[in-house]
Amino acid sequence: MFLSLFFFILAAVCNALMDKIQFHWYKFRWKDKLNPQYWNPAISWKNKYIDNNPIKGLKYKGVFGFLANFLDAWHLFKMIMIISFALCAICFPVAFKFCIFSSYWLNGLLWLIILGAAWNIPFNYCFHKVFNKKTV
Repeated sequence: MFLSLFFFILAAVCNALMDKIQFHWYKFRWKDKLNPQYWNPAISWKNKYIDNNPIKGLKYKGVFGFLANFLDAWHLFKMIMIISFALCAICFPVAFKFCIFSSYWLNGLLWLIILGAAWNIPFNYCFHKVFNKKTV
């Protein structure tokens, strides 16, 4: 159960990083220390093309197309997020029931609240604090 929640929270952190670099690159904490060719989505999306030129075609084709996920930070963390969702589902014990209420719907609502908090708290903390550039 806790391993499943760990992967769910890891997916939220990856999504926070993706959103920070995609929509707030200028406020990304480590933008001055990291290579923008890999980390800045405004330019790193071209890394998957030969000589960074979409006209020349993709560097990796066919069964090797997944390797493009390693060529820029945004796609790398998206891949990690999706794998984390899959591991979350795999690790969640089917027999586990967290039933405080006798009603199926109330227990479903409780899980919605738990998972909503498990996503939103780490996402917002990372997006606004961990990945955000500190202002003096």
